[in-house]
Formats: sequence, C-alpha cells, structure tokens
Amino acid sequence: YPDISLKEARFKRDEARKALSDGSDPVLIKKLDKIALRTASENSFENIAREWHTTQLARWSDSHGIRVINSLEEDAFPLIGRISISELTAPIILEAIRKIEKRGATETAGRVLQRINSVIRFAIQTGRATSNPANDLKGVLTANKVEHRPALPRSELPEFFRRLKAEPLHPATTIAIRLLMLTMTRPGEIRFAKWSEFDFERAEWRIPAERMKMREEHLVPLSRQALALLDELKLHTGHRELLFPSQT
Repeated sequence: YPDISLKEARFKRDEARKALSDGSDPVLIKKLDKIALRTASENSFENIAREWHTTQLARWSDSHGIRVINSLEEDAFPLIGRISISELTAPIILEAIRKIEKRGATETAGRVLQRINSVIRFAIQTGRATSNPANDLKGVLTANKVEHRPALPRSELPEFFRRLKAEPLHPATTIAIRLLMLTMTRPGEIRFAKWSEFDFERAEWRIPAERMKMREEHLVPLSRQALALLDELKLHTGHRELLFPSQT
C-alpha cells in the first residue's frame, strides 16, 4: 500500500488460496510467471529484429544497414515491437503495413513487410517461432503502376552531349556526368570515388567492397575516353582524396 489497493490485495490472497487448494505453490507460480514474462520480453519482435539485423550487417553496405534498421524503427517497432514473435498474426502485421500505405508510401510498405518476413523466418530458424504469418500476406499490398523514367534514345545522344557541353556547369560536374555514362556505375559510386582506387597503368577502377551493396569488390575497366576525363579532372581535384569533393 498504496501501490496495491486493499481490493487488489484481497484478490491476490484469494488467488493464492485457490492455488493452494488445487495443490499448487503460489510462490512457484509467481516465479514461473516472471520467467514467462521475461521470456516474452526477450522474444519480442523488436529484440529478435535487432538480432537479425546484426547478423546481416556483414553482407550489407553501411548505408543499407542503416536504412533497414531505420525503416523498422519508424514503421514496425512502434506497432509490433513489444509483441512476442510467436504471438504475431497476419492481421496484426497487416495493420502495421496498412498504416504505411495510408501515407502513400507503398514501396516502403513492401520493403517493411519483406523485412518483417525475414525477421520471423530468422526466429523460426533459431527456435523461437514455429510459423510465419507474414507469408500469408503475399499479394495483400496495393499494387501501383510503375512508371519508369524514359530511356534516352540513341539518336538523341549527340544532342545530349552538345547541351551538356554548353551548359554553364562546374567542370567537375560535367566530368562526373560523362564518367557515369562511360563507366555505367551508380551515382553514389562516382560521388565517393577516391583517387587511390584508380590504377591508370592497368586502366582499372577498383571500388572497395565496403562501398558496394553486396560487400564485394567491383572492378570497372576504363576506356581511353574515361582515362582522358580523369586526366582532365586531375587539374581540378587531383590534390584531394576524393575525385569530386564538395565545392564548398
């Protein structure tokens, strides 16, 4: 008292008497309840999701790992994080996914559902769940018509390069765009490229594994046109670590 009211104390007393009359030990029951409560907490979706995330980090780039955990923290943990993994049902998961859809983020909803599926599958593999209700939600997401950005027709390439040359851009920006087209790499790989990654004698660019999504080193052969651009770029940023450092 006052944390426990007299009415609640009497109720607990009556429960203990009933347990004794049934041949049970109230103290033992209380201990078992505490163990069950602790186990449920340890096996909550959030705890297992964080454990799953840690096991996957070696396979992912740093940026991808951050995106995965951020999406779970924002869209999954607030709604299903405290629920024991074995008590999750398809309707509970669907409710969380629908909330993401309601704000128009259908692609995010799909990614979060995929990650919830992976977490539960990990729980099954580690003996903390026996079924995966997320599997029952295949096809439940609202399908959006995907409109891809139109490809640049080959016939328009000369005009594109003419306009690129005429546009009053910073020289390094123009070179970056042309290198993208000559190396077929991602914008992020160009933006964070370092001079130390280039072997000009072998005409190769080795992008280290830690910058690649699949954590594998990527070798990019360099054409003579790409090498000529890099020689031009050296005049602007050859004294810096990055090919394209911030202009500010």
